[in-house]
Amino acid sequence: KIWTEDLQKAHETPLLQNLEIREVDVANYGGRQDARRSEMALVARNGCVLAWGRTPATARFGDLSADEKLENLRAVIAAYPDLKGIKRVNLYFHGSRSVELTDPTVRVR
Repeated sequence: KIWTEDLQKAHETPLLQNLEIREVDVANYGGRQDARRSEMALVARNGCVLAWGRTPATARFGDLSADEKLENLRAVIAAYPDLKGIKRVNLYFHGSRSVELTDPTVRVR
């Protein structure tokens, strides 16, 4: 119930449906493991981790909305279709996405 709003938004979005989310990791909810890490992460069919950030229940002033996080994901997919070659993406930053490649020698198109 804690993350229902974001998950509902994600479930209704063809963008995430196409990535076939296999796992939702909330082990760090409320920052219980590490306050500097994402509280929720989605794992796509190819193993790419989409670090979502805080949930609506724990959001702070200035945190991105679900729509803004999805827009960040769209920008990443434009450069890396189907998230091919990506190990992890941090979606919760304003105006930028942090992408960790599976092979650092791969270049953005």
